[in-house]
Amino acid sequence: MDNERAVIGDNSPPIFERLSLRMEELLNGARKIMTDHPKLITDKEVGERLGGFLTQMKDLRKEADDARAAEKKPHQDLADAVDAKWMPISHKEKTKGKLALAIDAVTTKVNAFLDEQNRLIRVAREAAAAEQARLQKIADDKAAEAAELLRKADAGELEGTQADPIQAQIDAQDAAAAVKVAGKDVSALKGNATVGQSFTKDGVAMRGIAQKTYYHAKIDKPLAALAFFAKNEKLLETLQALCTAHVRDREGNPDREPPPGCSVYTTSSAS
Repeated sequence: MDNERAVIGDNSPPIFERLSLRMEELLNGARKIMTDHPKLITDKEVGERLGGFLTQMKDLRKEADDARAAEKKPHQDLADAVDAKWMPISHKEKTKGKLALAIDAVTTKVNAFLDEQNRLIRVAREAAAAEQARLQKIADDKAAEAAELLRKADAGELEGTQADPIQAQIDAQDAAAAVKVAGKDVSALKGNATVGQSFTKDGVAMRGIAQKTYYHAKIDKPLAALAFFAKNEKLLETLQALCTAHVRDREGNPDREPPPGCSVYTTSSAS
């Protein structure tokens, strides 16, 4: 059989053609949204649609990668041998295809949308937290007032007054309940916004896309940071490269003076 993937009675197109057609459909859909909304997207429905396209595009890329790997596997050894043969004299970096470039562009757009949505969530969360703090202050005051009235009642100090310690207890309990409700409002605003969850594939809800938090170090005191990593091999390799570049720089360092803590040595090689 010429086409090993062909199956008798199967009229579905080969996987490459099918995924190629699907790619064009997704690109056209995402391109239309981005063309219609060239500025920051603030409409949740539009952001949801664009996020759905991004989810589908990433899933399509994974399916294509899996199919490519399966098709390539029988020829992997031969491909590795060819790469090993040509690598010393021919090396070309991988270039991004249409799908990868589209994913980059859509991701940038979706990130801008999620930035705005998360900003709104933060504003609402801060307002809810402030309201919870306000209600907590009221609840604390009412609890203290109720406790004081109970003390006075036990001491007989409320005779002839209209003070009602039982009602004070009820008011304190109501205030505490209001704090709990406000706490639920704060909890409901935790987490980040997601998009794409309304899209389905074969009747199954697709995963949503949310922003991940990445932590980065900002160096405020370089010398202190260097001291911390003084024995780190990667840092020493980097320092070695920097020092070598310094002593090789004829224009910036014509006398070949090494940096402090370094010395200069030479090697010879045919050129």
